[in-house]
This record gives sequence, structure tokens and C-alpha cells, in this order.
Amino acid sequence: MLLEDYRKSQESKLVPSSIGEPGVRFEYPLSAEHKLQLVIPRPDHEKIFAHRQWKGGLHTADRILSGEIDVKDKVVLEVGAGTGLSGIVAGCCSRPASSVLITDYDDVELITNLRKNVRDNDKRGNLKVMAHCWGKDADDLRSSSLTRDGFDVILAADVIWDSFSHLSLIETLTQSLKQRPESRVVLVAGYHTGRHVVQAFMRRAKAKGLVPDDSLIMEFERGVYSQSYTDLDFDLLNGLEDIDVYREQRQKTTIECRLRLVS
Repeated sequence: MLLEDYRKSQESKLVPSSIGEPGVRFEYPLSAEHKLQLVIPRPDHEKIFAHRQWKGGLHTADRILSGEIDVKDKVVLEVGAGTGLSGIVAGCCSRPASSVLITDYDDVELITNLRKNVRDNDKRGNLKVMAHCWGKDADDLRSSSLTRDGFDVILAADVIWDSFSHLSLIETLTQSLKQRPESRVVLVAGYHTGRHVVQAFMRRAKAKGLVPDDSLIMEFERGVYSQSYTDLDFDLLNGLEDIDVYREQRQKTTIECRLRLVS
């Protein structure tokens, strides 16, 4: 019911940026016969903001399920997982990843809940959970991947709202992504994050060699694709203006882009 109410809300004037409360259970349908059972965690540290299921994670899960984010036979990492929805869908969908490492901050309650969500839904045995603090011990992440040289796809949904954590997150992304032309970070942000924050992250990522690829920077309104920007066009938008002037429109919008490493 929780997810159904959220879907219905996308027809309204404002769309909530998240669903649920700590300890609440919700279902995510993989098919008519198979529903994931997920519990929203009760993290010890409130500032982690893992106490809700955020819109970016729902968007990412939907896009994986539709095949628009291709994870088939790939080695996948999810960062800032929260409930683990996106990573679990990547491992349980009809075209699943070969392995998925689902990570979040080293908080006992958060990681315990994440492990439970994985145990309750992992039917193939291709999901694993690890605590990870961004910017630290990236070697541990790589050594946990099947190939031990990093990940083909990194899922990063609604993880850039805190500008102070950008450089640490970027270090984890650049150190964990495979050094291959086809490897990608899939970055998703609900616009409750704020366009100016997304722009700041993009600039910092570019300075570290992580740049948008040819699929451009896409915007989705109420879950439906609306338009794309080139890297330059997006950077030139007035990110500060939409904090107040476009608040209502921004509440309905989600951004998605793929990032690749350049030398």
C-alpha cells in the first residue's frame, strides 16, 4: 500500500521526496508473482538520512527493472544503499547482475537491517552487504568484487545531498569503478537535492576524471522522461534560481546520468 500511495501521488501537484518511516515494511513488485519485502532502517545516526525510502532509489529500481539500466551479468556496487532496494532489484530482476555488493555507512542498526533485507529477498545468492565509509578502504570494496579489479556498474541514488561528503564519495567511486571504457556510475538525484548541489557534484567529479557519458544528463518528471541536457548546458543552468522559483516543479523531477572515468 505504501508504494501504491506513492505511485498515485505522482499524479498530484507535489510528489513526496521519500516514503515510509523507520521500521515500516513495504513491498516492491518485481512481477505479478514476486514482491520484494523491505524494511526501512532505524539508523543510530539521524544525519545519515537512511530512515526513509528516497525517491532516487525507487527511480533507480524502476529503471533497472525496465532494463533501461542494464546490469545483466555485471559486477555491481550500490553505495548509500539505505534499504538496499536498488541493489536487491539488480540481483533479483529477470536480467540480473552476476554479483551485487550493497553498502552503506558503518552504523550497526543500518547494516543489520540491510543484511536482513538481503536475507529476506536473495534467492540467487548473488547479493552481499558490507559497511563502507566513503573515501576509506576502497581496496576492501574492490577485493569483494568477483573480478577483484572493481565494478562494472556503481549505483548511486540520492547520495549527493550533502555537499561536504562529495569529495569522499567521489574518491570511493573513482577507486571502485573498473578502469574499462564501458564501466559506469549511475547517478540519480531527486531534485529535493537541489540543482545547484547536483551541479557542484558534477564539477567536483569532473575535476577527478569522472565525467558524464554520451547518454547525457536526463530529467524525469513524475517518473517519465522529459528532457536531456549536455554537460555544458546543464552546468550553465541557474541552479540557485530553482531553490525557490521552481520549488514546485523541482519536487516532481528526478535527474539521472551515467558517469565514466577518463584519464
